[in-house]
Parts: sequence; structure tokens; C-alpha cells
Amino acid sequence: MMRIETVSLPSSGYGSKPVTLTVYAQDNVAAHEGRRRPAVIVCPGGGYGFCSGCEAEPMALAFVARGLQAFVLDYTVLDEDETRPLLPYPQQDLARAVALVRENAEAWHVDADRIASWAARPAATCAQPIRGLHKMRPLPPSWALHRSRLR
Repeated sequence: MMRIETVSLPSSGYGSKPVTLTVYAQDNVAAHEGRRRPAVIVCPGGGYGFCSGCEAEPMALAFVARGLQAFVLDYTVLDEDETRPLLPYPQQDLARAVALVRENAEAWHVDADRIASWAARPAATCAQPIRGLHKMRPLPPSWALHRSRLR
């Protein structure tokens, strides 16, 4: 069996769109009750304007079919009412998602030392620089992405 649940993450402080993590966790059979699986957090593309459903659940299910626990991050995207640059908010969302998966590793049968991220197209900038974000340090101004630069 597999359980699917959506969990709210704390707001990044940018825009009004809620940030969520959808969990696709396979339950263990009785013979392997303590089994911990590697996990992947899927960051769907969408040109920084939305998170594509075409790259969300289908990719999560593909990873589940290969024996991983999968998570889909519906991360912060550009907001027309915001005056601040978008980055680093999606990266901070991913850092929060990794922390949440680690915190719930036992309940979701995840090996906390084997968590990866997968991203499509522009979302790759969400997943790539995660290494240094575990301490939530601000990124340099050169990382700023603002709606005016996308026109």
C-alpha cells in the first residue's frame, strides 16, 4: 500500500501562494517493517510562474515504481504583487522540505541519509544550490530573479 498526503510547509515570506509537500510513501510489509527507503523530492518546472502538474505526480509515481519514497514540492513562484526578487525563496522551500522529510523519516520509512532532489527545467535552480542552504544563509544579490527580468 501507499499513502498520499499533502503537508503545508511554513511560508517563505514571499507572495501569497501556500507551499506544500505531497508525500508518496510506500508502506512496508510485515516481513520488512523497519525498512528505510531512499527518497527524492520532485521540484516540477513551470517557468517560475507555476509548478507543472505534468511533472509532479507522474514523476513521483515513476520514482515510487523504482522503490523510492517520493515527495512533490509545490514551491514559491513569482507573484505579481511582490516587489522583491523571487530567489532564494524556492531554494529555502526545498531546504524546509528536506528538513521535514528528515524529521518524519521514521513515519514515512525514509533513509534520512539518502534524500535527493529532482528538478525539471527552471526548477533546476531550485534543486541545484541546496547544499549551502541548510543553514538558511541569504544568497548573494547576483542570484536575484525578478519578474521584470523575465519579460
